[in-house]
Amino acid sequence: MSTVVFGSFPCDEMDTGMSYLIADYSIECDEERAYGSHSTYATVMIAVYPVGVPLLLSWLLWRKRAKIKQPVEEREKDEEVRKPG
Repeated sequence: MSTVVFGSFPCDEMDTGMSYLIADYSIECDEERAYGSHSTYATVMIAVYPVGVPLLLSWLLWRKRAKIKQPVEEREKDEEVRKPG
C-alpha cells in the first residue's frame, strides 16, 4: 500500500514535452488542478497509512506495556489483556 501511495508523485516526461503521472497517464503533471488534487490526496493517505497506522499501533501497545510485561500466568488471567479491542 505504501508503494502505491508513494507512486502517486513521479511524472514521466514525453518526447512532446508533456509530462504525465506514471501511476495514471490520464493526469497531466503540468495541469495543477488534476495533479494538485491527486498529490494532495496522496499526501493525506501517506499521513493515514504509512505513518498513522504504525503510530496508532505503537501508541496502543505503549499504553498497555505494563500489562504486556506481566508474567504469562498473570497475563492469561487478566481480562483486560485478553479481551479483543
